[in-house]
Amino acid sequence: MTSNADPLGRLSSARTGTLATSREVLSRPVILALFLVCATQPYGLEVGSLLIGPYRLILLLIGPILTLQWLLGRFGRWLLPDFLILGYALWILVCLAANGQSGRIIEWGGALFIDTFFAYLLGRAAIRNRRDFYFFTRVLLYVLLFLLPFAILESTQNLVILIPLVEGLPMVRPFDIVVGHHPPRLGLLRAQTGAVHPIAYGVTCSMGFSFGLAALAYAPGRPGLGKRLILSVGSYMGTFFSLSAGAIISILIQGGLIIWNWTLRGWRQRWYALSVGCLVFYIIVAIVSARPPALTLARMVAFSPSTAWNRYMIWQFGSAEVARNPIFGMGNFVEWQRAPWMPPSIDNEWLLTAMRFGLVGIGLIMGAFAYVLYRLIRKNFSTDPGMGAIRDAFVFTLISLLIAYGTVAAWNIQWSLLLVLLGGATWIFTTEAGTRPEAAAGAAEDPDNDTPGRRRASRHTQQAQIDAREDRTAAPKYSRFTPHPRDGPPGD
Repeated sequence: MTSNADPLGRLSSARTGTLATSREVLSRPVILALFLVCATQPYGLEVGSLLIGPYRLILLLIGPILTLQWLLGRFGRWLLPDFLILGYALWILVCLAANGQSGRIIEWGGALFIDTFFAYLLGRAAIRNRRDFYFFTRVLLYVLLFLLPFAILESTQNLVILIPLVEGLPMVRPFDIVVGHHPPRLGLLRAQTGAVHPIAYGVTCSMGFSFGLAALAYAPGRPGLGKRLILSVGSYMGTFFSLSAGAIISILIQGGLIIWNWTLRGWRQRWYALSVGCLVFYIIVAIVSARPPALTLARMVAFSPSTAWNRYMIWQFGSAEVARNPIFGMGNFVEWQRAPWMPPSIDNEWLLTAMRFGLVGIGLIMGAFAYVLYRLIRKNFSTDPGMGAIRDAFVFTLISLLIAYGTVAAWNIQWSLLLVLLGGATWIFTTEAGTRPEAAAGAAEDPDNDTPGRRRASRHTQQAQIDAREDRTAAPKYSRFTPHPRDGPPGD
């Protein structure tokens, strides 16, 4: 009887295991990885009269499912940013209707709704604990490493490879090649690789800098600085070859914050001191400069004085448009009042948002970022340096991108990536991951364990216990697939 039952038992177990494996393969981290890989795809898909980027197709397919799961509470409790982002996405449609642009609600407004709210939900769903975060970071860094050789060839040799590869494919419209269309900077051309523009490529690269250098310091295996520099080379070198001032500003801000945090890590008032120092510096610039402080600061970081002056004039004329249309904005406008010599582009994402969707729209999106940053900064991780490093990386990245997007516009997957980061940061302040388990702390302090092998085993044991605690805290009954016990230390 036993021998006859065993094959059926094994078959039943195999089917159960296959089903569970299928759930994990189609789970949130894998979808997020596919989404990140879309940053390498230099084309849009022509579906009838619509042009849909690969990243947007993924969001469109999973967005309704994520929305239903969010409504059911499967990503934890509802948060204020959830409703602010949803309100912003819906306000887009309201503004289009109020400006008599109802014909653009489905195509243009719907696309922005997908790129914004569904991307935010993807971050909320796919980054729920530190294992998810480390997975996201490694995939992002590997994508940037893949793109770096193409960026070098484009910047130094004017040799574009990725875009011509997809030319002629059915249902595909490649991005326009803009390498070589701009004057050289520092003797190099501006690389775009798989992005629609060098600015978009540079901003994408800058997103991985703090995650790679700061947060991975406490990843399983504890990679040293040298390994983290190698893993992050696609981030900082890709940003350089994009030769985008906004992206380079983002990297410089992150680097400065990392150095400041590490150098003064024993001083609890270091962030207050930095805030006061920045305020004093701005006041000094305002006093001693003959030009407006914003223009003076822009000239310090711009590649040429003309671009700094143009951004200043964009702010002057753009803010006047906001004052004329403070509530519903201008919707999907084409023309706006400006000097005759000024180009139509608006190199300031936050100003552009206010012009399109009024002060209500910019207030909703900025309110979401402000809330998440406030909660992150207020979280105490003094007993868990690994979580503290992840929190710091999110804060540094979000702050730098908020500043950088004040000098460039966001579109395509780069905007959705920003929303993924925003949603992916919320688990940090909604779990109790900041408290180190007592048993793990006791093991770390046990003098009998003071050997290299035992210290490594103890570190992995601590990590496993912390991850198990996070899994129970973050999604006990809200799991998106059945959890399975894991033996040994968590994988990289």
